[in-house]
Amino acid sequence: MIKTVTLGALALVSLGPVAAQAQTGVRADVAVEAARAELLTEQAYLVAEQASDFSRAASWLRDAAVLRGENAEAVRALMDAGHFHYYAQRSGDAVSAFHEAGRVALNLGDAETAARAFRNAAFAADRIGDVDTARRFMARSETLETERIVAQAAVVAQDR
Repeated sequence: MIKTVTLGALALVSLGPVAAQAQTGVRADVAVEAARAELLTEQAYLVAEQASDFSRAASWLRDAAVLRGENAEAVRALMDAGHFHYYAQRSGDAVSAFHEAGRVALNLGDAETAARAFRNAAFAADRIGDVDTARRFMARSETLETERIVAQAAVVAQDR
């Protein structure tokens, strides 16, 4: 089943430039980029089944996130890329992926996910001995969590 989907997506991606030329406008480009992002994501999770391929999976997920733009799927791809980088012993790349995930999540108004991304970036930075960066990311995560909790408390207080 997965091979059929992969081949179908590969065919769509391969035909992408032709389709984009046949149909002028942004819509064709968006469809091609979405198909490419989906293919990269699918391939990333397939190769991630082998621990030796975590770096490649992370790279493909980051590429897919770029193609997706700033949306929740891109944040998820960046978070997963960060985890794969971390487990591939590439903590510097993990810091970068988690930081980007947090930035995009904040732009989308998702402070909870941003806080988690920054906390993960802090752990990855600490792993490589970059204590200052770890402290900055942890402080940012704690600030976001505190702001979220205070906002929730304010809503509960208003409801009483």
